[in-house]
Amino acid sequence: MHIHVVKAEANGKIWIEPRIEVAYFHNFTKSEIKDIMEAIDTTISLIKTKWNEHFSK
Repeated sequence: MHIHVVKAEANGKIWIEPRIEVAYFHNFTKSEIKDIMEAIDTTISLIKTKWNEHFSK
């Protein structure tokens, strides 16, 4: 299970199963990466729920 993050010319991929782990970040600042990872960490349950709802269709 993973998610993608996109902002203008920046993009990233983060694995959320079996654990939260960065696959890659391209063109994000260190501050943006920190913010992204904090947002994922604080909303991981919701992210997993929505991911499962989306891909269970």
